[in-house]
Amino acid sequence: MTRLSLTARMSLMFMLAVAAVLSVAALSFYRLSQHHFVMLDHQVLQEKLASTRAILRDAPAGTSLEQLQPQLSALLGAHHDLTAVILAADGRVVFADPGGSASRRTFAPTRKTRPGSGRASGACTAASARPSRRRGRPNR
Repeated sequence: MTRLSLTARMSLMFMLAVAAVLSVAALSFYRLSQHHFVMLDHQVLQEKLASTRAILRDAPAGTSLEQLQPQLSALLGAHHDLTAVILAADGRVVFADPGGSASRRTFAPTRKTRPGSGRASGACTAASARPSRRRGRPNR
């Protein structure tokens, strides 16, 4: 069996080293970009949750939940990949966008219902911290 020349062996070692470095760089870039998009999604969900709590908290005392529907629909219904459900303290659905019947993760209630006010603040819920598809990237 003939041995490869020194030039051929060095070329193969260089090629393997370059392939390994590029593979590690590609995997690192992929993981860091996925982490970045997850953090952006988390930030958007936290902002939506804070805005929803502010709408429920700052509504005048005589305001019914039906009067808050346009604000909540504009805030929570604008994203096709976000499912939101707002529950009253007794578990009754106060607001649900069209996809609101999906399984959900419950966040802590913002405050208790005021006696005699007829308003329920309830628990804010979100279907998932990770939207199904967004900006052309798969759910992870």
